[in-house]
Amino acid sequence: MTPDPVGQARRLACDRFPDALVVILAGSTAAGRATASSDLDIAVLVGDGGETYRETIRFEGRVVEPFIHTRAGLVDLFAADFAARRAVLQSMYATGLVLVDANGEAGRTLLPT
Repeated sequence: MTPDPVGQARRLACDRFPDALVVILAGSTAAGRATASSDLDIAVLVGDGGETYRETIRFEGRVVEPFIHTRAGLVDLFAADFAARRAVLQSMYATGLVLVDANGEAGRTLLPT
C-alpha cells in the first residue's frame, strides 16, 4: 500500500516543524499528480528567531525538500527569485496546499508589508 503523500506531509509538519507559522505543500503532490516516487516540496515559515535554509531529507521513506524561512528570509528569497526571473517560492505559496496556518499567517505572507 502506497502511503498518502498529503498525510505524510501533515505528519512531517507536526513532527519536524511543530512551531511553524505556515507549512505549505506544493509541487506535484499539491496538484494531485504525485506518484509513489514523487518528492514532497514544502515551504515552512518559522518565527523571526529562526533561520532560512533549504535541505533534502527523507521522511517515512519519501524524499522531502523543505524550504525553511523567516519572514525576512522569505522577502530575500522572493527578491532573488524575481531577479532570476523564477517564481519558485511565490508559486509554492500561491498554488500550494496550506497544512499549517497559525493565526492567518499564510494569507498575510504574500501581501506587501
